[in-house]
Amino acid sequence: MAPKILILYTGGTIGMCPTPEGLAPATGYLEKQLLKLSPLPDYDFIEFTPLLDSSSMSPMQWNEILKNIFDHYESYTGFVVIHGTDTLAYTSAALHYGLNQLQKPVVVTGSMLPIGNDQSDAEDNLRLAMSTAANWQYAGVSVAFSGQLFPGNNVSKTDSSALDAFSSPAQEAVLKVSPDTSLPLAINRYKDTDMAVFYFFPGADLSVLRSMLKSEIRVLILKTYGAGNVPESEELREILVSADSELIIVNSSQCLNPNVDTSIYASGSLLTSEQVVSGGNLCHEALTALLLMLTSQSSDNLWVREQFKSRT
Repeated sequence: MAPKILILYTGGTIGMCPTPEGLAPATGYLEKQLLKLSPLPDYDFIEFTPLLDSSSMSPMQWNEILKNIFDHYESYTGFVVIHGTDTLAYTSAALHYGLNQLQKPVVVTGSMLPIGNDQSDAEDNLRLAMSTAANWQYAGVSVAFSGQLFPGNNVSKTDSSALDAFSSPAQEAVLKVSPDTSLPLAINRYKDTDMAVFYFFPGADLSVLRSMLKSEIRVLILKTYGAGNVPESEELREILVSADSELIIVNSSQCLNPNVDTSIYASGSLLTSEQVVSGGNLCHEALTALLLMLTSQSSDNLWVREQFKSRT
């Protein structure tokens, strides 16, 4: 049987048209433009309503994508998710963690310029995404952009204007696999979670961190220096010791290629308690999506903490 893919169009720059107020999504426009790009693999097309700028993407839209893949899973070789670029890496990570036992390709793509622009990268990105989704050996979630395939759980948007806007922090390759098609697909749905992020910087006001810890949050992500280091400060030590014992605190490096190891420097020793878990080498988007998935599965923070440790 010839491969057939399902395209899920959520919005983004790729399908926008000029208006007096600036670029805006136009219903039906991208689907018409695709007809001009033959030859392409056989496909069906679902356009979400409303089409979103990706800065408005939320777990609710992630669930809609997951449901569409689940509902149509048996009917297609693979799936292409067309998405705005600003939060594309968050969505690809959310799909990676939300699709259990995935044995088919799910490829996320978009473009930096609208498909109607003469200099647009849209056609190249769409062709790469569709050809990948039509090849069952690329089972799993990936991102197709600027001639490259990136692993869905290890990619970040690293340029706000260049056509090669994405990179994989660990420079991992997307490998062909031999999927086990007998495994049934299951999905993890997402919920909003009370989560906060604190960035360390020289002169950071620790009273802000103290206020965060007094609020009703389940997860606190500390964006630390280098290998997971923080200022050697008695005030910081006191703040961390006073934190609720069930609060999930995650040590996540600010580096583009992170690898948290608090055993290297004394300045990392403040974050070696059982309460603080290491973000390991997860990029920020993947770490955030994993935490959202786990906290959506259980209200037990101790369970979430242990599950997170087992995956990093």
